[in-house]
Amino acid sequence: MGRQLKHARGSVTAANGSIALESLFQRPDTASANALRQPRPYSELPGPKAYPVIGGIINYLPGGRFHKKQFMDIHRECVEQYGPIYRETFVPGIEFVHISDPKDIEEVFRSDSQHPIRQAFFMLSHYNKKYNENVQGLLTSQGDDWSKIRKNVQQKMLKPKAVAAYLPEHSIVADELWNHVMALRNQEKEVDDLRPILDRYAAECVGVVCFSKRLGAFSDLSPESDAQRFIQAVSVVMDISQKEFKELPWYRLFKTASFRKLIEAQGFIREIAVKYSREALEKFSQDSAIDGEHGDLIPYLLSKTALSEREVLTIICEFIFAGVDTTSHHLSFVLYLLGTHPEIQQRVYQEIKTTLGDSKEITEREGDISGPETA
Repeated sequence: MGRQLKHARGSVTAANGSIALESLFQRPDTASANALRQPRPYSELPGPKAYPVIGGIINYLPGGRFHKKQFMDIHRECVEQYGPIYRETFVPGIEFVHISDPKDIEEVFRSDSQHPIRQAFFMLSHYNKKYNENVQGLLTSQGDDWSKIRKNVQQKMLKPKAVAAYLPEHSIVADELWNHVMALRNQEKEVDDLRPILDRYAAECVGVVCFSKRLGAFSDLSPESDAQRFIQAVSVVMDISQKEFKELPWYRLFKTASFRKLIEAQGFIREIAVKYSREALEKFSQDSAIDGEHGDLIPYLLSKTALSEREVLTIICEFIFAGVDTTSHHLSFVLYLLGTHPEIQQRVYQEIKTTLGDSKEITEREGDISGPETA
């Protein structure tokens, strides 16, 4: 049975009750070799109480022990009560094993299958089934289908030369972020809320990668501007996707309020994706050399891979909302950690200063900054 994984801010969950987490139940440094050969059964895993028919979803409903609590607070509470490995049943048939030890997290990731079955983005998958001819993207596809899409995308997306192609434009976006933050500082030289600004920055970065286009997110945006509606739609999709585990899946039977919001948000994201994809295609004539390494991601995926046009559009839509959410969140964490560890911040600054020297631009050479010294 394949591992089913979901990485959720601070913990990794492995879904499917049939998994024998042999090396996770008892670590080699604390258990005898004989104990490792006889792992405890899955049924002995502790966790929040689950009930027949409705499972443990009741814990998230009004009156439940987890109602309105943040995931990290729930996870911390469960780790304190049940230990570093615990089981949670949301609804019958959907179970998760939560782990919190970094060594266990690494072990699960390293043992992951090349054809994973992942328990996440259920509502988005249902949306694709009903409104996208059941074409799934990287976030919602499973097993062999996921492997096929991943293989076609990673050929260029993960190569250093492909990433380096975006450095000049991303450097400009980063400079604009800096100028925007400086302009918004108050008398104490602080910004009241940085997250919305980082969302704008991430949106600009995604626009550069997906469409070779600037969205104008640092401009004074009207509520009806493409950039503002785009950022809002991304926020809606990610918020609903994170909260879907706290609700019964009534959306499979009828259009719930959450599902209606998802439909509207996804509709606008797809509208933007189609609009800007066409503009990107017009930039590259049939005689242009398309290699996926010069800001021509969409033309490359359409002409040089086995992906269909609908699959490419679905992947681009996922790049959009997942890229904005992931970039802004991770950058928030990095800035917070640097701010709370000034000695590390100084080391990072010195390394960047040494690498760049008097250069005003970051090229592929300067972009190759090693990590160990600043880790």
